[in-house]
Amino acid sequence: MRNIFRASLEFNHLPVWIHAFFPLTIQDIKEIAALALEYPKTPVILGHLGGCNWLETIDLVKEIPNLYLDTSAYYSTFVLGAVINEVPDKCLFGVDRPFGDLQISKDTILRVANTSEIADAVLGGNIARLLQITE
Repeated sequence: MRNIFRASLEFNHLPVWIHAFFPLTIQDIKEIAALALEYPKTPVILGHLGGCNWLETIDLVKEIPNLYLDTSAYYSTFVLGAVINEVPDKCLFGVDRPFGDLQISKDTILRVANTSEIADAVLGGNIARLLQITE
């Protein structure tokens, strides 16, 4: 992984997305978090809300400024709602195609978000900020 992080530097800190479901363990995710600390300007996106380690992953995301989660492949709407409402500024919308459905995933975010501001952030505001995209 270190080589990937080094390569990100060459591309102006291009975000790194990492599949965080099985076979990754919480120890693997902690090692990725340590690399995120080592490369603080590189955004690191843990896919699938951290997989089965979602609860522990939330704590890491809270602690590490450049660590983010994507919302693809969540276990349940409870998990999705808990995560996006706990760390709304650190969640990025994602769909695990072909297994996930884009419209259902979007509708679920709208349904479980505590506020429209949270839904807007997750559905595009956060990634726009991260990539410095302005209208």
